[in-house]
Amino acid sequence: MKKVLAIGLVIALLIVVLFTLTACDNKKETESNKTTTESGSESETTEEKYKGAVVTGENANVDAAIVGQWKNSSLGMDFVYTFNSDGTGSYNAGGNEMPLVYSTNENKITIMYEQDSTSFDTEYSIDGDVLNIKDSFGSDTLYEKVK
Repeated sequence: MKKVLAIGLVIALLIVVLFTLTACDNKKETESNKTTTESGSESETTEEKYKGAVVTGENANVDAAIVGQWKNSSLGMDFVYTFNSDGTGSYNAGGNEMPLVYSTNENKITIMYEQDSTSFDTEYSIDGDVLNIKDSFGSDTLYEKVK
């Protein structure tokens, strides 16, 4: 009976792993800010996708002091934000790069990752070469300016 239960548990675990891996395989390719879906059709550009949530391009609301690369090394990994002057950028978490768009307003930053259609707002501050971004729990996360 224990052997049957163990086999059932292994099968259930394999099914969970299979669904997890399948969910992670989006098969999306980006080319010149266009996204190609599995069916081969092109969807809107990054700027069109985020229109209304975060303004990019010439009309981007961006604090000039935040433009550049900012690195936090913790837990044996590097976490790097890249903020461009046009409101685009990326977040690299230990080699996993995620394109993003962002805007700033006083001490608030709104960030939206390309693979997610929801944006989040948080507080930030810059003191010399140190960027402090509040995480989702309200804790300070410090990033040093990459020169």
